[in-house]
Amino acid sequence: MKKIVSILILLFFVSVQAQKVKKITEVNSLLETETYYVLKANKDLKHGTYTKVGYYPKTVISTGEYAYGKKKGVWVYYHAGCSIVKSKGSYENNKKVGEWFFYDNTGKQNQLYNYTTKDLIWSKENNQVQEVFVGGVLKSIPLEKSASIIGGVFNFELKLSTDFHAFYKAYHKKEKPLNLSLVDISILIKKDGTVGEIKYNKPISNEVMIAYITKEIDARKGKWLVAEYHGKKVAAYLNVRFGVSIKKYEN
Repeated sequence: MKKIVSILILLFFVSVQAQKVKKITEVNSLLETETYYVLKANKDLKHGTYTKVGYYPKTVISTGEYAYGKKKGVWVYYHAGCSIVKSKGSYENNKKVGEWFFYDNTGKQNQLYNYTTKDLIWSKENNQVQEVFVGGVLKSIPLEKSASIIGGVFNFELKLSTDFHAFYKAYHKKEKPLNLSLVDISILIKKDGTVGEIKYNKPISNEVMIAYITKEIDARKGKWLVAEYHGKKVAAYLNVRFGVSIKKYEN
């Protein structure tokens, strides 16, 4: 009996020691400050609260909690450079679950999406006129459920706009003055949720931009929302427009 008690005490002690944590504050490659905790017994595992703050202005980018290296509980993400919520919802075992709320950069709600049931509960983008194939014929008609993307088209366009500079810079070395460019494309979202044709409504000759668009679309596999017409899924074109500040570079 004494031996069993001793073993239980030892296991309890080991468990307590394993859960002791150490606070870490570090600056990542984007000059964002991350503050989190790791297990003293395994410094590769985040365990506890997590906060990421931008370089300038120093506003919170995301907050949440880790449990043994995996996201858990409620997480909140903010639009860059302000304190306006971009999205919020829960994680279980590092996966998004249940209802997630999405907002634009004015604080207005874009979408309500359930990751558990994979159902778009509400979207302000519904009832839009889109190009859709009905009976094999392409028509421009209003749809009760418009083709879209989880998080909303506005947030997708905003991210494309803000992230392009870093992608473009990777191809070059020296910077030159800024030029503003508007990108206008239509992405065919097929009935199975995959992407078909990409139409460039405004011609693009910049190879880097084309590579960027292709990369970002491919990275969102499984996030596209299929259009519905009279209760049936249909293939429709999702229009995406965003402006970018292109810096010219020399090799």
